[in-house]
Amino acid sequence: MEMDPSFRWDDKKFMSKQFDYEKFDVFPVAVELMALIDETVHLMPRGGGEIADLLQQNARSIPLNLAAGTTEVTKERKLQCYYDARRSTIQCAAMVDVCNRLELVDQDHLFANRDLLHRVLDMMTKLIEIEQEE
Repeated sequence: MEMDPSFRWDDKKFMSKQFDYEKFDVFPVAVELMALIDETVHLMPRGGGEIADLLQQNARSIPLNLAAGTTEVTKERKLQCYYDARRSTIQCAAMVDVCNRLELVDQDHLFANRDLLHRVLDMMTKLIEIEQEE
């Protein structure tokens, strides 16, 4: 199937229906974080491969766990997915700190990662609080 050359993700005619996970404010921010972490990984020198792999895996698991949570029927299973996404966020933050200590990437870039990680963490925490109250 060939993609329409005029396709854009932010175009309303292509986004007439939403998946449940797209209704969360945190989802696009988590995807933005994933892209920023990918950029960070590409700036790392050779030899940072293990840290780079772990960082990318955890960054990718944030939006994936968030999306998985929307498919769960029970509150407990839904919350577990959201906890997993929050845990991955914290693990990314710890790995960014390790990258900083090992001087794998310039500090300005790492600070941008930390800022976005804080934003995602705050949003995930709020989502969990709301889900617990329901």
